Amino acid sequence: MLNKIIRTSLNNRVAVLAASAILFFISMVALFTMEVDIFPDLNAPSVTVMTEAGGLSPEEVEKSVSREIETALSGASGVRRVTSASATGFSVVKAE
Repeated sequence: MLNKIIRTSLNNRVAVLAASAILFFISMVALFTMEVDIFPDLNAPSVTVMTEAGGLSPEEVEKSVSREIETALSGASGVRRVTSASATGFSVVKAE
C-alpha cells in the first residue's frame, strides 16, 4: 500500500507540488486571519457561599448544608464547576 502511494506520488510530481502549494497557501491565510488573544482572561467569575451551622459535625454540615447549596448552584446556567469544603459548624461552597 505504501509502495503504491510512493509510486503514484513520484509519477505525479506536478500534482503533488500543486497540492502542497495549495495547502501551504490555505494555511498561511488561516494563520494571518486567525484572531489570537495574547492575554486571555484566566480568572473565571466565581461566587463563594459561606454558611455557619453552629453545633453540627462536618458530616452533618456536608449532608444538610453543603450538598443542598451545591445542588442549587449546579442548576444555575453557566456554572462550570462547584466545589465545597465542610468543617465543624462551617461550610464553604465555590461556584465558577
